[in-house]
Amino acid sequence: MEERMYLIDLYDYYQCLLTEKQRDYFELYYFDNLTMDEIAEEQSVSKNAVSKSLMEVKDKLEEYEKACDLYIKAAN
Repeated sequence: MEERMYLIDLYDYYQCLLTEKQRDYFELYYFDNLTMDEIAEEQSVSKNAVSKSLMEVKDKLEEYEKACDLYIKAAN
């Protein structure tokens, strides 16, 4: 749960740096609480494609935070 909230906070800062598809998958998974299977069905893609995209988003959000520290700066 803690990681989920952290990623949502990072998303608030860095969403504009993600592709539209990455934002869609992130929002469906984290905000609408859809499963990867449900997202795959809704978006007409494989579950693997959704999983891969969500992992890429997580990696990118953490990379952006490492470079910019916006979340850390706001917390202080």
